[in-house]
Amino acid sequence: MKKLLPDMIPAVSTLIEALNEKNFNLAISCFTSQTIVRDGGYDYTGIEKMTDWWHQRATLNSQMKIGDAFEEDGFVVVKITGNENLSRRPVAFDFRFTFVNDKISTLDIS
Repeated sequence: MKKLLPDMIPAVSTLIEALNEKNFNLAISCFTSQTIVRDGGYDYTGIEKMTDWWHQRATLNSQMKIGDAFEEDGFVVVKITGNENLSRRPVAFDFRFTFVNDKISTLDIS
């Protein structure tokens, strides 16, 4: 397992910034045109479907923070912390990424 620093993966830093700022255009700029996002048991494929995912995520009032990042099984895994929408309790997510030309080609959130 190779540990990474957030500045080594600028698309991830930019995506988290966009999610926190609710900036759709900035978020979309991080992804390839055929990106696959898996979140909450749903798959969103391509930029057009990304709008559905974005609107679902944008309704959450969580400020996300980047934690540890490392390579594992062909993915870049980034530990993300935030708060639950209503209780404001801290929660942790694993964001698992693959990249093509420095853009996110897959994102699996668990």
